[in-house]
Amino acid sequence: MGVIAMNKPVVLTIAGSDSGGGAGIQADLRTMTSLGAYATSAITSLTSQNPLTVTHIESVSPMSVFTQIKAVIDFFEVSAIKTGMLCNEEIMASVWEALKSYDGTLVMDPVMISTSGIALIDSSAIESLKEKMFTRANWITPNIPEAELLLNKKLTSERDCVNAAYLLAGMIQGNVLLKGGHSGGERAVDWCVCDEKVYEISTPRLKGRPYFSHGTGCTLASALATLLAKGETSLDAVIKAKTFVYRSLENCVELKEGVFQMYPPSGVMESCVDVKVF
Repeated sequence: MGVIAMNKPVVLTIAGSDSGGGAGIQADLRTMTSLGAYATSAITSLTSQNPLTVTHIESVSPMSVFTQIKAVIDFFEVSAIKTGMLCNEEIMASVWEALKSYDGTLVMDPVMISTSGIALIDSSAIESLKEKMFTRANWITPNIPEAELLLNKKLTSERDCVNAAYLLAGMIQGNVLLKGGHSGGERAVDWCVCDEKVYEISTPRLKGRPYFSHGTGCTLASALATLLAKGETSLDAVIKAKTFVYRSLENCVELKEGVFQMYPPSGVMESCVDVKVF
């Protein structure tokens, strides 16, 4: 059997493990592989969960997080990194130290609250996230509740969300994808600040399948990191990542009666995204 040279970009996810397979490291690896990357990982925490609830969270030691990251970036040419659950200041410090020499693309999903409402980050770590980690990020992808925590203000209108995306872009001096899936309505609307413009990115809202949105945030950020690693432009990467999430929701699997989970489709995915420039 011949040896095949690898022609896939290497992408690293630094995030928590979801024992139920729907979100976290498991969703990241599934997404990156589906989109044609060679997926690598560093696990920051172990969560005991299923699509209905999180019952236990245990942080990995900061040294283990540091050595996992270094083992990957010292060997591979990593094109992009996605971070997810960084649950305390010590883990953030270890990630910061491990990435000091990394100069590739960094997409940060500021995971703070689970879909079931469980806090996934220490309150004391939020300031470290804003003041330190965000200064290294090329992209951040908060949802509306996370943006409200980061900005300490409620977002109740479209104008609030547009202004919040601007403020967050200024905070990190980079690009922002503010996810509006929690806001309801007939369309799932996100607000993107990139290339010095603000875009409204939307798809039809899929309904009627309980729990199938578990892992959408992880999937979106991982898809964005992978597409940027493959050389897509900023806006095209966002549009294709949003399409990937929609098609994964559309292709959901029934885990047991009445409980569904998004799952990546195979083959070419036709875009279903509308884009409006502000």
